[in-house]
Amino acid sequence: MLGYYIVYSDHVTTRMDNSLLVTTKKFLELKNLNESVNLNDAAETLNVPKRRLYDITNVLEGIDLVEKIGKNSIRWKTNDGDGRLLEALQFEFKLVREDPTYKPYGYLQLQDLQSLDIFSNQTLIAVKSFPEVQPFIEVADPSKTGKFQIKVRTDNYSPLRAFLCPSYARTHSSIEEILSTG
Repeated sequence: MLGYYIVYSDHVTTRMDNSLLVTTKKFLELKNLNESVNLNDAAETLNVPKRRLYDITNVLEGIDLVEKIGKNSIRWKTNDGDGRLLEALQFEFKLVREDPTYKPYGYLQLQDLQSLDIFSNQTLIAVKSFPEVQPFIEVADPSKTGKFQIKVRTDNYSPLRAFLCPSYARTHSSIEEILSTG
């Protein structure tokens, strides 16, 4: 196993240790050590089945962060722009959303989003729903409708809250507050 220096302590393995999120985080640590990763060596280093690493690398390949360079090896792509960062965040968000262990810790700070160049000088609208409720966002094409429209709803019509987050502000305002004062 050449090039891998990650050592994990010998503690009792729990279900959380084997979650896809934890395994993905450990796998991503290998990026800093080497530009290419042999999946056989990585599976042995991380003490996980190779199938688990295939699941991770298939998603990473799908979002164009890695490329296969052989039967059991991948190479990290070098262009890490904001688009790639956003895709990686979306991937990790999906993992957090699917892993019940991390549900209480699933949040994002406004400053984290505003620090991305892709959102500079943009007004963000954050939508908050009850746990286990999936909001659907529909954006009408302004070139067809002549106006900019956003529809946000849920399947069961449960209440949603929306917050306006201008790029120049470090805080947010409830849209209800803005509508009632404007």
